[in-house]
Amino acid sequence: MKKSLFLIVSVVMIGLLTGCQKEKVLECDMKQEQNGMEMKQNLKATFKGNEVKDITIKMDVILEEKYKSYADMFVSSIDSQFDKYKDKKGITYKTEKNDDGVVVTFYADLDKMDKDTKEELDMVDTTGSYEKTKEDLEKDGYTCK
Repeated sequence: MKKSLFLIVSVVMIGLLTGCQKEKVLECDMKQEQNGMEMKQNLKATFKGNEVKDITIKMDVILEEKYKSYADMFVSSIDSQFDKYKDKKGITYKTEKNDDGVVVTFYADLDKMDKDTKEELDMVDTTGSYEKTKEDLEKDGYTCK
């Protein structure tokens, strides 16, 4: 009886310490203005313990009226930069033109990405605390919630 109780308690404790870590989402925003463009970035990183599981970055580029005719060129320029990732596992991106300019959405699921893709995107070391990552992003100009 004592052995069974000890075994059950051990299994529950191991489960609590390893597999039952709660996910936290870090959400940060940044706004920049430059050369007739306003760029709003939203970054969401999902943490499980001290490891980043996925990242979503949305960039909303608002163009001044005189630059709106260049939106198609801007979309094709972005698409050509991301083209090498379109068939990579764990990565999706979308660019679209709207009335104000261009919206780019990039998603990376680090569990599905291979090592080479992680290296290309400088996502090899994705460990670190939620608080430290938040602090680093705020130093880079983001405002985090």
